[in-house]
Amino acid sequence: ISSNADPAVFQQQWAEFKSDMQQWYGLTWTFTEPSNTVDFMDLTISIVDGKIETTIFEKSQNLYLYIPPHSSHPKGVLTGLVFGQVQNEN
Repeated sequence: ISSNADPAVFQQQWAEFKSDMQQWYGLTWTFTEPSNTVDFMDLTISIVDGKIETTIFEKSQNLYLYIPPHSSHPKGVLTGLVFGQVQNEN
């Protein structure tokens, strides 16, 4: 699919692609409309002037919570997280 194509051709190709994907192994796919920007895991990935740019993505409701000390993680994990955050702030 080329977004540089005629808009009518692009829409036809996009519709065919979505239809083809729905045939895979009985899975149901949810699509968003094509865009030059996507949030993926902790990144915002954009195509600007033909180049890929990334920035850190943070959810608006991010509470910046830490793993509780009584979790099943090894003791060094909590200490490492705290020291890592302190280093990132400096």
